[in-house]
Amino acid sequence: DDSQPSSNGRSTAFFIWWFGCFVETILFCFADKRSNKEVPNSELDSSFLNRLTIQWFTRLPLAGARKDLEVEDLFELNEGNTANFLERQWEYYWVPTMKKYNEKRRQLLEEALMTSKLMSNGTSQEKSNIKLEPPSVVYNLFQMFKYEFLVSMGIKLCSDVLQFANPFLLNLLLDYVSDTNAPLWQGVAYAL
Repeated sequence: DDSQPSSNGRSTAFFIWWFGCFVETILFCFADKRSNKEVPNSELDSSFLNRLTIQWFTRLPLAGARKDLEVEDLFELNEGNTANFLERQWEYYWVPTMKKYNEKRRQLLEEALMTSKLMSNGTSQEKSNIKLEPPSVVYNLFQMFKYEFLVSMGIKLCSDVLQFANPFLLNLLLDYVSDTNAPLWQGVAYAL
């Protein structure tokens, strides 16, 4: 059939692209060593595909199936999950908060002392009952993990919106399928 244009160039480009994707997938099976510790962190040293399939963790349950696990069998924690790292991060946010709180407390105690001295001298002044709120642990935890919280909240919000939008999107998709004159871009947009 001479009316069909030749697609040899398109086919060749497709096979070159496919071969490149295949080679890239094979290369993703290998990972560079990131840690120089004697007991390396299996998660950090794993390849992209191992992380997707959580194959880096397989060694631990297999060892636990053969014998009781001991501390030496466990992986090293990531630097961001260690107590030292989290303690430094906590102190970075908590120490200034406590300094502000202690400064306000000291000022209130000085004012109360001055008020009590004035009242003992016979000068009549109203006693101030200002209650100082203790610093918020929750606020400081939010400050420490604000990006993790915000990203998680964003993902959860998208998930909830899509959950409620599913019937509406399904109705639009069914209307598109039943309409023979609907443009292709509309169907692609609904499918995405």
